[in-house]
Order: sequence, then structure tokens, then C-alpha cells
Amino acid sequence: MTEPVLSALNIYPLKSASGISLKNTEMEQRGLTHDRRWMVVNDSGQFVTQRTSPRMVLVQTQLANQTLTLNAPGMPELCLPLLPKKDVSEEVEIWGDRCKAWVANQQSTRWISEYLGKNCKIVYHLYIVFAKKRDELLKYCLKKGIEAKIHYPIPMYRQPAMKFLKHKKGDFPISDKHSKSIISFPCDQHLSKKQMNYVIKCVKHFYSQK
Repeated sequence: MTEPVLSALNIYPLKSASGISLKNTEMEQRGLTHDRRWMVVNDSGQFVTQRTSPRMVLVQTQLANQTLTLNAPGMPELCLPLLPKKDVSEEVEIWGDRCKAWVANQQSTRWISEYLGKNCKIVYHLYIVFAKKRDELLKYCLKKGIEAKIHYPIPMYRQPAMKFLKHKKGDFPISDKHSKSIISFPCDQHLSKKQMNYVIKCVKHFYSQK
């Protein structure tokens, strides 16, 4: 097999907006730092892409001083913190899967709605845990009434869109390993202390029995 060569390094802080070219970056458990943390959703909470809103491609992104700056034709500059304040959350949908996400703020909601010409919101998503015996834990949590999910069960290099690269399973063992251990638990400000403790209790009980 031909050894892969890294020809460019880009991150996309806001899904479906323009990317940022980097010379180097840090790798986190969730991927490249600040990559695809924010996204745009419509009134139904569905992820907005360039396929349905081509104007997204004209949204320029910049990172500086712990701030994500957005610019778009005819719009004033919009600045967002790299991490959300966790004030308001709602359920959103990404490729048919639903999870909780934090709404940025009212200013960003007005900004993106005006730019796209329809009601939309900018949200921050993904709070992923790496767990041993993930599949067993998932089944156990669902049985206990906990809405745990797996958002990315298939690594990027094995997605249909990457078939032209001709990679086979096992070419990227770290990606394969992570895809078998990631799990997402309910995470929002509407959870009561009792509900949070129930999730913690169930997860602890699962591992105490194994």
C-alpha cells in the first residue's frame, strides 16, 4: 500500500462554512482542535449544509484570542467564543442522528437567519466519552432508559465519499479504535440533579458488574 502523504491541514470551525489552512495544530480525542465544533441548524433542529444553503460556502471563519470570527457578504462581523457559555440547549439532528447542542446566543441567531434568509441558529455540539466495552454499555444504558448514542460509528476514511482513496479497514488503527469506543450521554442544563446522578449510578453499576 502507498504511504499516505499529508499535503494540507485544514479545519472547519463552523460546519459547511469556509475552512482555515494551518501549518500545525493539536490533536484531541475528538479530532483536530476546534474542528467542526459549531454548526447551523434550522427550525426543526436539522443540520444545515451547503447542499440546501449554498451561501454557507461564502461564510469566512477566523480564529484568534479564543474567539471564532465569522464574516459574510453584506453582513457585519460576528464573534463567538470558541467554547459556549452553555446557557440554552436544544435537540438537533446530524445525518439522521439526534443529540443535544448549545445555542450560541441571540445575536448569532439573528445574524445567520438574516444571512441565509430563513430561521436558523448557530449551535455548539458534541460531548463525547470514550468507554471500554462501549457496545455493552450502550445496550445497558438504553435498557435503563438512558438515551445514550453513537454519533460516528464509521471512521472518516471508510466513508463512501472516501472510497476513491482506496483505503481498507485497518489502515488507520487509531480512528478504528476510537470509532469502537465513543459514546454520547444526555448533556444539557435541563437535566435535573436526580437524572444526572441516575446516569452516573447506572454507568458505575455497569462497570462494577464486569
